[in-house]
Amino acid sequence: MLVLNGFKEDYPKYLTSSNLSAILIKQMKHMIKWLKISAGINLYLSVILTLVLIALVADIVLDTYWHSNAYIEQFNLRDDAK
Repeated sequence: MLVLNGFKEDYPKYLTSSNLSAILIKQMKHMIKWLKISAGINLYLSVILTLVLIALVADIVLDTYWHSNAYIEQFNLRDDAK
């Protein structure tokens, strides 16, 4: 009995090439499953963060556009006061 990744599994007493291949294939399938899950999570997070970045840039650009007259008027009032 071999304990691997917290799971107890019964392996044959003597390893042959076919037994070893079966063990490796089982472990590789488990690893590939978790790699797919983590790749899916990374893809999901990258899409969400890209949308957040686009929204932030749009907010900054639109805020500058909407308040540009107030910003320019500050300098005009200073020039008129002189």
